[in-house]
Amino acid sequence: MGGIRLTGMASGLDTDSIVQGLTSAYQVKIDKVTKRKKKVELQKDAWATINSSILSFYKGSLSKIKTRGNYSAKKASVSGSNSNLATVKASSTAANGTYKMKVKSVASSAFISGANVKGSTFNATYNATNTTKFEDMNIDSLTGKTLTFTGTESVVKKDESGNKLFTLSKNGEAQGIDIYNEDGTVKETKTEATKAEIDAYLAKLKQDDPSYNAADYKREEAREDVSKDYTYTFDASSSVSDLNNYLKNNGINNLTASMKDGALTFKNTADYTKNEDGTIKKANASYNITGDALTTLGFESASIDVDVTATQGEDGNYTYNTSVSTTGSPLTYSVEDSSLKGKDKLFQFLGDSITGTAQTEEGTGKKYIEFQLAVGDEDIQTIKLYDDMTANDFADAVSEASEGKITGKYDQENGRFFFNSSETGSENNFTLTAEGDAANQALDKLGLVEDSAIYTTSSVKGKVQSATDAVIELNGAEISSSTNTVNVSGLGLTVTVENADPDTELTVNVSNDTSEVYNMVKDFLKEYNNLIADLAGKYYAEGNKYEPLTDEEEDAMTETQINKWNEKVTSALFRRDDRLNSIMNNMRTTLAQSVSVKGADGSTSKFSLASLGITTGAWTEYGVLHLQGDKDDGEYASKEDKLTKMIEEDPDKVMQILSNVGQNLYDKVGKMMRSSSLNSSQTIYYDKQMKSQIDDYDDDVKKLQDKLTAMQDKYYDQFSKMEVAMSKINATASQLGFQSTTGSQY
Repeated sequence: MGGIRLTGMASGLDTDSIVQGLTSAYQVKIDKVTKRKKKVELQKDAWATINSSILSFYKGSLSKIKTRGNYSAKKASVSGSNSNLATVKASSTAANGTYKMKVKSVASSAFISGANVKGSTFNATYNATNTTKFEDMNIDSLTGKTLTFTGTESVVKKDESGNKLFTLSKNGEAQGIDIYNEDGTVKETKTEATKAEIDAYLAKLKQDDPSYNAADYKREEAREDVSKDYTYTFDASSSVSDLNNYLKNNGINNLTASMKDGALTFKNTADYTKNEDGTIKKANASYNITGDALTTLGFESASIDVDVTATQGEDGNYTYNTSVSTTGSPLTYSVEDSSLKGKDKLFQFLGDSITGTAQTEEGTGKKYIEFQLAVGDEDIQTIKLYDDMTANDFADAVSEASEGKITGKYDQENGRFFFNSSETGSENNFTLTAEGDAANQALDKLGLVEDSAIYTTSSVKGKVQSATDAVIELNGAEISSSTNTVNVSGLGLTVTVENADPDTELTVNVSNDTSEVYNMVKDFLKEYNNLIADLAGKYYAEGNKYEPLTDEEEDAMTETQINKWNEKVTSALFRRDDRLNSIMNNMRTTLAQSVSVKGADGSTSKFSLASLGITTGAWTEYGVLHLQGDKDDGEYASKEDKLTKMIEEDPDKVMQILSNVGQNLYDKVGKMMRSSSLNSSQTIYYDKQMKSQIDDYDDDVKKLQDKLTAMQDKYYDQFSKMEVAMSKINATASQLGFQSTTGSQY
């Protein structure tokens, strides 16, 4: 449109309304074309859904029913005095017949179940942990000493009912939040409100304001700073865990204490924000700790701050620290007659005889003893048990050395090591051995030797088992497998071994699996019926005169009204659609046709799906197929089951009928989905044509809109000239003392 329109100032006329009236015919044309375009867009989207269903049917059950190899299903049954020893599956290539089988052994993994070392005790000194009582640590007594915690925490505000409060902003500016009475009037306006109150306010804005955009609004928690000041007094049973419980129970929410390698650490767990340069802008909590217990606990000062600090590295990036630790020696505790735990060092458990004979590693100076691990045919790996390795570390070291082929664990509750090969079969066997008296003594003391009990006080001894293969004897021939699944490929059999009993003979019978073919046909009919019923429902839908809405029409309606209107539009999109009718007729006609079947004597006969008891129902079902004798199909369940009978008596005839009918339908649907000037490949509707229609409608709308704009500019220009002329007349009349053209008469 042309420049700024200042209209009606001299004449007093509503120029906008007059121009809109003069050009309304063009707007009507634009609306008609827009509605036609929207309808084609809706049809294109709906066709895409239909196409997806047909393509799924085409590639799925239709493809399966036409493939002759799917009719060769076989089943195998196992009988004998103990038929639970194994299960057998037969492939389509398996020959019908009877086999004699014995299960000689099952496949097993190799394992070492360690002896119970729980009763073997030792003395040691350890770093303190969170559960260690302070009175047990090798430090001066803390009883009666104190720690005082002061600081502030930024906490979320809540109302009297305990609901969180939030603030609301629009494009960065704080907003007042209206609270409504039951009649919808404003009760009050708040700057902080609950989530439910803000949701109600935003819902009202959305309803009343056409330009409402949810993305403009941001809700944030309303927070306030709360001061903290509490003093903890140590007693004889105090531990780090007790200290943390005290902090939590007194509302100090973001300060925790922990022991790492015996060093006491206080950590600020509150969130914080950063400035653009990486420095700290604001921490949601900061604390100061004072008291005479600090120096006893290893801190250099009787006053420390636990806040967020930012340190800039040489690369310019910042690292952030939220904790303060001791700077002195770790806090330790001594034990006597302790059972081996997962985090205990094995050298302490093994004793001075091992430590004194251990080797020293060059470079690190660490003491160690060696074990040899051999897995299957792999090279032997050397595992070093270092003087600082725990029970858990050693179990992990064996797992890592085997490259995941062995799983190692230490069971602290039962005081035993467990090592298992990850897979079964003799090729996955492993051994853990040692050379020299000290290393062999260590294996024995750790319970990792068969029947080891030299250093243990428990009756539970160590157990070592080698991995074995599964072995079956089939018609006198032995066949082995590293797993309990034994594939006899030449016979088309797969045997799954459950238990071994070399003296029990089993009988395996292989025969045709009629249920597999029957279920394949049922699945095909179910998918076809769902598809044809859906297409028929769309084609025979009740007609209506509803057309797509323009944007202006939608603006005048509620969301519920718009949804109901659009449902009416989409419900009749395919009523009496020629393309849809053609698809249904092609599919129904093809399935109703007879096909040629060659008999065993070489003669040819005609058969249809009806020969197998597959028929159509009432005309009101529009071609849905029923399988006589199908227990899941209402009135047809009591009819003669022709399909099962024919599968059992003449499976080849059944295969020819169904595969030929399926192939005909597959070819017909494939032909309808061939690429053309109207549609893309594997697309059953005219997607190319519809896209071209939509583009044409876009061009038409643009041309009409250009004409409308040009006509409006023309009228506005004419009215503008009239306004200028009248302004001049009014000015002249005023100078001569006459009333203006828009003035009152008297």
